[in-house]
Amino acid sequence: MLVLGAFLALGLLWFHFGSLSAIRSGLNAAPNAVTPSGATNHSVAVAAAAAAKPLPGFLTGTNRLAFRLANTPKSLKQLLRDPHAILLQNALIDTRAALAGLNIPGNLQAKGDPGAYIVQAHGPTSPAFRAALQAAGARIVSYIPNNAYLVQLNAAGAGGLSASPLVQAVLPYQPYYKLQPALLALATADASLPPATVLTVGLFQGADVAELTVHGFVPVGVPDESPFGHIVHVQPPLNQPLSQLASLAGVQAIELGHVRVLANDLARTNLGISMDTVTNANWLNLSGKNVMVELNDSGVDAAHPDFSLSGTAETGPSGASRVTGDFAASLLDTNGHGTHVAGIIAGNGSESYTITATNPPQGSVTNADFRGKAPAASLYVVGGIDPDFGYGSSDRYRQEQPAQTNP
Repeated sequence: MLVLGAFLALGLLWFHFGSLSAIRSGLNAAPNAVTPSGATNHSVAVAAAAAAKPLPGFLTGTNRLAFRLANTPKSLKQLLRDPHAILLQNALIDTRAALAGLNIPGNLQAKGDPGAYIVQAHGPTSPAFRAALQAAGARIVSYIPNNAYLVQLNAAGAGGLSASPLVQAVLPYQPYYKLQPALLALATADASLPPATVLTVGLFQGADVAELTVHGFVPVGVPDESPFGHIVHVQPPLNQPLSQLASLAGVQAIELGHVRVLANDLARTNLGISMDTVTNANWLNLSGKNVMVELNDSGVDAAHPDFSLSGTAETGPSGASRVTGDFAASLLDTNGHGTHVAGIIAGNGSESYTITATNPPQGSVTNADFRGKAPAASLYVVGGIDPDFGYGSSDRYRQEQPAQTNP
């Protein structure tokens, strides 16, 4: 029997507007400045879960870089290692050139003290540079390429840093930089979002969610946490331009909100594992039978119906569990994450029969099969990923235990 070791972890995906992942995605795209006046729609990457749901009209365009501004003729590739470049998803900035060359629309420029700045060092960031930021009262939020930090800071502190020999440039964190590119067409025109639109808003640490409600933005669901501050989901009031939300000092980033939906059925077809979301078959009839996958996570609910030995979407759960583990505690899951990951790997979809016309699936069709990728595979669960979980706390244990057991 083959034992496959899988160290799986799920981290918070925080889409920051200065992230390298966003920058690298545009390396081969047109890099130069484009003023907003001639641009129209933009595209947005949509999760597989939303593939069957029509997108709002303002998200169905093709040029996601149409509103990316620049004050330099240099390409992104040329700027990537330039110590004077600030690389944001919505702007490519050469700090040697005039910032007025960005042509940021007036409604998306900071009015007064923005409460946050991008501070670029002379050369690589260093302990001395960070000490200078701290001395000026700045709180570092995140790294911004190249050689810069996004910081929370007042105007007086920003002015003091401008005179430091360690500092190359201090730039206001403009409302324009906070917006997901797909939202910029509406934001630059001060147009309203369609009714019932949900926005995901990242706040700076210390920012009060109540500030959003004062301006008419209605919270949806429970706020999430991130290393950068709270993440809240809100519905904007009718006829409220995005520029007002982006101009709030406590707001760090704004993107279109997406409701989480069941997606295993859609992911199976997107990956070529199944021909469609209903057919109870796998590519080349591969099912994972006689394969054991070793899983390290928060534990797995071994009694979950989707891990039954011979259950299917048509019949429901049947037979004993396919989940074993090193200790009884590994076969329990008080967190839910381990069971979720195990379902993606080896769930047999035996609860899919509960999806009916009166209880329709989200994003799929009636009779959809929400199986995992290897629905007949077995799972061997080792310890936990919590460092306080005693016997399961070391990487050595997590690797040696399944290899030595080889059930």
